[in-house]
Amino acid sequence: MTPLKMLAGTLGAGLLALTAGAAGACTLQTVGELNVDLSRRAPIVDGEINGVKVKIMIDTGSRTSIIAEPAARALGMTAGTNPGGYVFGAGATYSIIPRSLKIGTLTATDSPPFPVGEPILGEPDIAMLLGADFLNRFDVEFDLADNMIRLFHAEGCTTPQLVYWNKPYSQAALAPGGGFLAEASLNGKRVLAAIDTSASRSLVDAAAAAGAGEPIPPHPQFVVDTVGPTSREAWNDDFASVALGDESIAHARVEVADFARGGHGDAPSMLIGEDFLHAHRVMIDNRNHVMVFSYTGGPIFSTPVAAQP
Repeated sequence: MTPLKMLAGTLGAGLLALTAGAAGACTLQTVGELNVDLSRRAPIVDGEINGVKVKIMIDTGSRTSIIAEPAARALGMTAGTNPGGYVFGAGATYSIIPRSLKIGTLTATDSPPFPVGEPILGEPDIAMLLGADFLNRFDVEFDLADNMIRLFHAEGCTTPQLVYWNKPYSQAALAPGGGFLAEASLNGKRVLAAIDTSASRSLVDAAAAAGAGEPIPPHPQFVVDTVGPTSREAWNDDFASVALGDESIAHARVEVADFARGGHGDAPSMLIGEDFLHAHRVMIDNRNHVMVFSYTGGPIFSTPVAAQP
């Protein structure tokens, strides 16, 4: 992975020196704080590209970060031109390296190339989407109860030491190879779950629900349009248990839809959405491929109310 040079912003807790007995010293450096707007399709943070103020979407469900083509054009960074940085490729497919990039309090002094793509999730004012490829360079904390996502560099830290808020915690193994993919289970049957900040509600794939012994209803209850480019029929299902790592939720009602059909072998069959993240304080330990999280209160899964006939 290409190193990414960063300058930490002016932060109240810029450097935490933690000690845990025999575990030794742990230095947890806050590299960036992202004060996010949670009223949109996914968390939105203020940033700057080449000194121009922009809106940036945080989407852990996307493997690839992109800059929206209208934003690239407005910044003068189109194929064949490079007044605002470096441009690679030509025609409809090209990538750019901004001259400067700021995301919340994080300032990137040596940005990676970003592919240029279509407008992001139909949101014309969003200039950039930050996906797993960018976020995997850090340990990432989700503190959505305080509208905050924090990025860290940890030195000499064990996974338990990353729970610096000193609360009881659960943990789940992350799939190797990058991406926000964790081990989960439905009624005791193992599934792969994506931590997806662009999913307002957690969601189980229909085939995974059936594989866990849950019947598919003859008449789905409603339609969802939050997964992929097309709407999908959906329903609420009552699982005997849903577990993420060693946290198990009994009698869990979760929304189900057919969204993983035709996916790759490593495609997730469950999405862990903002409902779960709101109910927990979460740290993604990308170095050790572990997710640790503390329950902070409130419903873990939210489900839509089916329309009455």
